Amino acid sequence: RMLVVAFSASQGEPEWLGILAKLARRDGVSVAGARRRIRRTPERMFGDLYRSVHGLEVESGSTERAKAVATLWYEYCNAGVPAKETFFDDDDSPHLQDFDILSLCDTGAQWYVDTPSNPLEVETKLREVVAEYRSVLFLGVSMGGFGALSHAHLADTVAVFGPQTDLTRSHLRPGFLPDDLAAATLKLKENVHKALARGTRIEYHVAMEDHILYAKWLPLPLGAVIIHPIAGRIARLLERNGILAPLLMDLLAEC
Repeated sequence: RMLVVAFSASQGEPEWLGILAKLARRDGVSVAGARRRIRRTPERMFGDLYRSVHGLEVESGSTERAKAVATLWYEYCNAGVPAKETFFDDDDSPHLQDFDILSLCDTGAQWYVDTPSNPLEVETKLREVVAEYRSVLFLGVSMGGFGALSHAHLADTVAVFGPQTDLTRSHLRPGFLPDDLAAATLKLKENVHKALARGTRIEYHVAMEDHILYAKWLPLPLGAVIIHPIAGRIARLLERNGILAPLLMDLLAEC
């Protein structure tokens, strides 16, 4: 059996239960239909695309950032992605198997971290639950992304969207003492190391903003960071543009 654990963000977006329930109903939604909406494997290297668009070699420096962004947008807008409606097709290709959903909500906004005054014991409780399943997928955005990564060693696949990774530097963080922020950050990094050592697959989705820098603070393997050429709250934008649901469906089909 398969379990999806959704760590809610501090602002409650996206609404994981609604998205996952729609996929679980399997109302004419095929895996093939979902995969026509997304592309995981790169068509070509960024340097080759840059030369094709601009006729120049890639250069560093702030004056070249606009060209780099334009290159990403060119690829994004010319990818030949089918219309949004074709995701919900009804063909003979395989559909998702049944899966269970566990939705977690940290109403105290302590980033799923134990504190002396409020020990959540998330890891202890999760360890008991996930032991009953053959395959486990963790999802999280922002604060929920921090929670998913902090417990990544308990999952087979982890997909996060614009997560915090270092509470000592993040502009959005719980009201802990500095030492407690550092301890929570260290624990996340240690558990990401454990997860990668046991073969956990991690996908770190990020928009064109500060969370790109946050990704550099983690020991993620090549290909784990997926940069979307958009600006804003990444999960909300992906959901509104019909990308989040098929992306999740593809992940579920591979679990």
